[in-house]
Amino acid sequence: MRVHKRLAKLVSVLAVLAIVAAACGDDDDEATPAAETTAGEAGEATTTAAAPEGEATTTAPAPEGESTTAPGPAGEAPEGSSRGVADGVIKVGGLGQLDFFPGMEEGARARFEAANESGEVEGYTFEYVGLKDDGSDAAGNLDLAKDLVESEEVFAIVPATSAVMLPQTTDYLAENEVPFLGWGFMPGFCSPNEWGFGFNGCLSGFAFGVPGAGLSTAVKDPVADLLGVDTDEFTVGIF
Repeated sequence: MRVHKRLAKLVSVLAVLAIVAAACGDDDDEATPAAETTAGEAGEATTTAAAPEGEATTTAPAPEGESTTAPGPAGEAPEGSSRGVADGVIKVGGLGQLDFFPGMEEGARARFEAANESGEVEGYTFEYVGLKDDGSDAAGNLDLAKDLVESEEVFAIVPATSAVMLPQTTDYLAENEVPFLGWGFMPGFCSPNEWGFGFNGCLSGFAFGVPGAGLSTAVKDPVADLLGVDTDEFTVGIF
């Protein structure tokens, strides 16, 4: 099951959620291997050649120092973790600041329940374990993220909406292959982190010095459209 296919399928299903989206999919492709690898004596790997039906198979030690695992095609991403996906259930949790964004938990839970009732993701239902409030504490944000991953064993964190969603947390989630989705105003939602998905893209990458991130014109664009001028012709100040 490829994580990128899982992400693509679920994004299309939950895109209507006000500030979040989630993703999951399935890969039904099957291949018949020409050989399989088993453990040999003294820890050596052995390669077992496939034989025609009804005939015996022969086993020979793999050459010393050579890998018996074939590499994947160049440029393909690793499969990723299937944590939180079992028996047709996708487990999801939330992480944020309820003082800043009241109603997040109720909104996310209602959306997942609606998806379950209508069967939007064929073959899967969602189990929402609730949203953990970090109380605007950076250390608490990391601890709660670890709790969702290691204790609750969630597949994804939806929503991930916190002003203290700092690199210590987003790096941890990336290392553990946990998609997190929400308001992308912290650098963890920017490339090269491939596990953070902001519904508004990478909002603050330029301000945080993320390589390749351009200056966001999300505030100026609607004003420019209204006035019929280019964004470089005026400045917006927010107090």
